[in-house]
Formats: sequence, structure tokens, C-alpha cells
Amino acid sequence: MSNTIDKRLVKAIVTEVADKQRYVVSFTAVLNRLKGMAETDGEAYELGLELYRLLNDGAIKYAYLIGRKQTRVVVSPTELTSEQLFVLREIGKLYTSWCIECSNVDAVIDGLVSIYTRRENLVPTPALAVYLLAKNHGLKIEPMYFNKEQTYGYGSKYLKPVGAFKIEGNIEIMHWASNDLDAIEVWDFTR
Repeated sequence: MSNTIDKRLVKAIVTEVADKQRYVVSFTAVLNRLKGMAETDGEAYELGLELYRLLNDGAIKYAYLIGRKQTRVVVSPTELTSEQLFVLREIGKLYTSWCIECSNVDAVIDGLVSIYTRRENLVPTPALAVYLLAKNHGLKIEPMYFNKEQTYGYGSKYLKPVGAFKIEGNIEIMHWASNDLDAIEVWDFTR
């Protein structure tokens, strides 16, 4: 199914998530990204309708639509269960049209996605969600040069870079890992 999805739809989502570095972003902001990718306002409108339909139908793996009026897009590095989506959608009902406390609701949803997707040796991040979303939907991912001597402090561990990737020519992601017995992995944006 992913080969029938216009890549611009996925690119708009991953670009907005990379810019905000959160699991949850405004659907309107994603639509604004789409508008910049379309040649006409009519095409942008059609792309927006298609994005809404695909998100509502669950056709874009790792991306979900939530909110009282479906005003937010949530991405996840794993597929969420129906129970997890139910909880996120219930919390999403706290979004209102004037949404004074939207950042607080966003923070709760970000935290829940992080908890839902945590695995034994993998620290979930929006960067990993962006990488998997891009990879699953055929966006251009190129390896990048990286300094193998760099370190990334995570708690009491120091991680070394495993790989670096550029998605669609502008989103840079670094994959870090430790080589301890209790090794962990982290994916992060490079900026």
C-alpha cells in the first residue's frame, strides 16, 4: 500500500516532525508544508484531503491523526495498538480551537508515545520515528559521513556513532550505540 501514497505527504510529516523534534505536530503545520510542495492551491487542497483520508484510514504506517477535530499528527517508531491509540485520542480531545494549553497536551502525548515505544535496549525518539516513516514509505535516505570519534552522553553511558543519514536531502539523523553488555541505541537529529 505504501507505494501508492504520494511521497510528498510523508515528506511533509517527517519535515515538520524533524523541525519540531516532537512526536506530535499540528496537522495545519503539515498542510502548510504540503502547500509549499504543491504547484497550485488546488493541488495543495487535494493533497491535504488525501493526507487527511490516509491518516484517518491508518494507511500511513507509523503516523496517526488525533485531536478533537483531528488537529494533530502523531508519529511513532513502532505501530501503536488500538488501546494506545484510544488513550492518545482521548487525551487529544483536550485540544480546542483556541488551545491555550496545547503545549502541555503535546508534552503529555510525547511522553506517552515515548513510554509506549520503549524497548529494552532502544531509546525511542522522534528521530527514529522519522527514519522509519521515511524508510517505510520510500523517501530518499542517503548515508552521510560522520566522525567516528564523536561521543554522545546518555545517562552514565557514552555512545559512539553507528551511522548517519540524510532524508530527502535536508533532514539529518545520527544513530548512536554503546558496545557494553547492556548496550543501548539512540537515534537523534544532528542539529
